[in-house]
Amino acid sequence: QLPAPPALQLAASEAQHLAEAERQQEQRRRASEEATEAIRWEKERRAREEEERRLHEERRRAELEVERARHEAVRREAEARAEEAARLEEQKHLAERCREEEECRCAEEARKGEELRAFLGACRLKGV
Repeated sequence: QLPAPPALQLAASEAQHLAEAERQQEQRRRASEEATEAIRWEKERRAREEEERRLHEERRRAELEVERARHEAVRREAEARAEEAARLEEQKHLAERCREEEECRCAEEARKGEELRAFLGACRLKGV
């Protein structure tokens, strides 16, 4: 068999080089697409993780706010009960003081009544 003419060898060699260059370019293109896809997936994963962290933090803040509000409500309720107890205690003392004053007034009136009866009895005895 005869060797191929140099021009044909050159054309065949150039065709081989072109095919290899196209193959390498296609490999680079696929590698670039894969890298782009990997970067996109990583960004999405990080975004999901960040959203989960943000939601967790919001939930935690909301729970803390609910707990704070619960404590505040309990505190206000305790203050209201203490104020009511103090008011009732004051009413009790006022009622006791009024009762004591009434008893004193009644006792004073009774004493005056006794004095008056004694005076009138003395006057009758004297015939006045």
